[in-house]
Amino acid sequence: MTMCKKRHFLKVLLILLPFVYVSALTSADSVFLQFIPQCNTTFKDCRPCDPGYFADDNTTDCYCCDNPGYCKTDCTPCQPGTEQHLPGKTECDPCEKGRYSVNSATKKCILCHAGTYQNETGQTECVCCDTGTHCNEEGCTECEQCDKGFYSNVTCSPTCEPCPEGHYVNTNGSTECKSCEIGQYSNITGSTQCRECDPGHYQNTTGAAVCKPCELGFHNNATGASECFPCEEGHYSNKTGQPSCSECEKGYYSNMTQTVDCMACEKGTYQNETGQTFCLSCGAGLETRKVGMSVCELCLDGTYKPEDGPHTCTACNPGTYSDGSKFGELNLNCTDCEEGHFQEKKNKSSCDPCPIGRYVNARGATGCLPCAEGHEARSTGATACTPCQAGTCKAEKSDELCRQCPDGSYADKVGQTQCQKCPSGYYCPNAALPPQKCPDNSYCPPGTTSPIYCNTPWFRFGKSKECTPSGELIGVIVGCILVFIVIVIFGVYRIRHWRHKKRILEESQPLSDNSQPVYRGF
Repeated sequence: MTMCKKRHFLKVLLILLPFVYVSALTSADSVFLQFIPQCNTTFKDCRPCDPGYFADDNTTDCYCCDNPGYCKTDCTPCQPGTEQHLPGKTECDPCEKGRYSVNSATKKCILCHAGTYQNETGQTECVCCDTGTHCNEEGCTECEQCDKGFYSNVTCSPTCEPCPEGHYVNTNGSTECKSCEIGQYSNITGSTQCRECDPGHYQNTTGAAVCKPCELGFHNNATGASECFPCEEGHYSNKTGQPSCSECEKGYYSNMTQTVDCMACEKGTYQNETGQTFCLSCGAGLETRKVGMSVCELCLDGTYKPEDGPHTCTACNPGTYSDGSKFGELNLNCTDCEEGHFQEKKNKSSCDPCPIGRYVNARGATGCLPCAEGHEARSTGATACTPCQAGTCKAEKSDELCRQCPDGSYADKVGQTQCQKCPSGYYCPNAALPPQKCPDNSYCPPGTTSPIYCNTPWFRFGKSKECTPSGELIGVIVGCILVFIVIVIFGVYRIRHWRHKKRILEESQPLSDNSQPVYRGF
């Protein structure tokens, strides 16, 4: 189309537009006038429309009534989506936002149920809340987004659910919760974020409500860890949930990883530093007598250790001893017992001297020997026996001392095994000297210690070389005997004479006597 033709068309359109408008108005008025009811009379018996109904002026029964909202017969029910709670109304009101009506003749629109909403008026139904939103009361005009830490994965939900333990959500309007990542946890519901595991704990799965403590022999010193690490050599952990492993104490060691408890150094070894993987051997003359020691000690007296090594000191054998520790010295070896001393037990710090009666003449003795017959050891620690002294003897080998010769015997030489009895005609005043010849005018029987002299004048030395009674002694003895016999005879005579006189007197006396009694003496 050319430019000239376009301009011609617009001019024609502008000329015809007023005529078209007037024609349309005329047509509309004719339609309106066609629906206006015709009243031949005014109705007197009209009644107001009930709630839920309205007076439709397009009907004769309502239009011809004097009062608006009145009808002669039936009123028109409110349509779904509308309401009228007052009587005598000419129209119904649309349902407000948050309400709806599904039936006609509704007096009051119904509130939208929780979980639904309506943001327009005049509606016949409510709309379900979408996932991620909710409405927890009736009459909602819109749904709210779920808060952080809450979610809704269904429609028409009145509430949002809190995220369970081990889950979280940090945005509004969520339809699902996220699982806590490894190394994290959440031990509450409705969490907006997960927490990192503390040192000494870990979590190697997602969606965890708690973290796991590091097991025995493991540790972790970082937050948010997904694993724990084994303790290194020289370290240990004997509790769960430890952020770090402890160094083995002095006297202990660990030569492996994942150690729960360090091992104690054995006897004969030690460790004087912490965090070690091995123990050290004690040097010569040193030991540890208990496990778990940090320093070595001197070998006890009675023991020895000649060289370095992971063992304890050795007990000295019988016949030897060690006593260095009491002087602060090392017991590197044991010493043999000296002559005259012995030790019958092991692990001793000294030797005992031989007791009296015994001796030993060699080193390293475990016992002493008894002295032979005719010999003795009169002091302790003897290295040899000495012959019995003169005046003593010893008959057999034993640990007894030589015994003194009994009275009347002698041993005039040393080393005698028997004492000799003093012979007849001799006396032995000293057992260590030879017998002495009996002096004149005396006699000495065998075994006498001094001569026996005759006491004159009563005894005389006879031919038998013994003291015999003298004549004077015999005469005195005989005279004494004769005097005794005379005295006995005279005594017997007197007794017999007295008895005879008494009998004669009794025979001459009468049988009765009335006279007064006479008392006579003997």
